[in-house]
Amino acid sequence: MDFFSHVLWTYVLFRSLGFAEQDRVLASFFGVLPDLAFVFAGLLLAGKYWLADRSFKRIRPRVFAKGLLVYRSSHSLVSFAVFFVLASLLSGFPYWLSFGWMLHILLDLGTHKGSPVEPQKPFFPFWNFSVKGWIWWRNPYFLIINWALLALVFFGFS
Repeated sequence: MDFFSHVLWTYVLFRSLGFAEQDRVLASFFGVLPDLAFVFAGLLLAGKYWLADRSFKRIRPRVFAKGLLVYRSSHSLVSFAVFFVLASLLSGFPYWLSFGWMLHILLDLGTHKGSPVEPQKPFFPFWNFSVKGWIWWRNPYFLIINWALLALVFFGFS
């Protein structure tokens, strides 16, 4: 699913659950954290390889191969669970705002059919179970339905 959809679906969910505005914003940050980690790692890797090689054609496969490990880790329910437990222990209460991260993973499971990161491996690195998804989020029909529903729930139920 696209970046802004992750932000808005997380925001709408936490608004419907009665969370305060600042909590909705933080939950929305967690809703895009898996993709931010992947992009940040990709930029770091591209910079590293660019300094060594200066050829995007040759470095792209290396960046993607190493970046895929970060993608799998950040899009893993195992990573989310570890973070949730640690954050809850450190804060002294269940850190519900981080569930934006879990929502991100669950949304991506169904919307990454045919993507370069297919299949999704929600239990990485402990279990090789994978999900191929039902539709690619870039499908025009899906985009129209997704954004229409977002507009409806964002503006219609505010």
